[in-house]
Amino acid sequence: MSAGRAIAATIALASLLGLLALLACRAAPAAAQRHERAQSIVDAISARHPELARLTLHATPTGATGSRILASNWPNKIGKPSDPEDLEVLRTGVPIELAEGAHLDLTSPVLDASGRAIAAIGVTVSGFDAPARQHSARAIAAEFSAAIVASLPLW
Repeated sequence: MSAGRAIAATIALASLLGLLALLACRAAPAAAQRHERAQSIVDAISARHPELARLTLHATPTGATGSRILASNWPNKIGKPSDPEDLEVLRTGVPIELAEGAHLDLTSPVLDASGRAIAAIGVTVSGFDAPARQHSARAIAAEFSAAIVASLPLW
């Protein structure tokens, strides 16, 4: 290859790499903004429901290989891998309820228009009346799911 062609090829490669870097930089803030919208939904719902002990959103972010917590009212949970029951709900689309003393932990799917589970939400409520805990957890899960679907894409 001549020196001129080598230089042209190097410039073309550098231009391509620069373009790819630019696209990657633009994609990262977009993903961060979507996660911020998801977090704002968590924050708003948490503020309306004092019985909430924990609220989380689990999904596989675009370009990632595994489900993780994208938003939570427990900031130290964000980014952690999803637990087995969260993965089970994502796989089956069937909610799981676990009694934890004076708490009820409900993991519920977020379904797209075709009925496919696209995310899982974890709702843990406290209180001493089991039927009230169950009613509250289910109502919060429905509210959270509707807000997520109305705000897609969030991940």
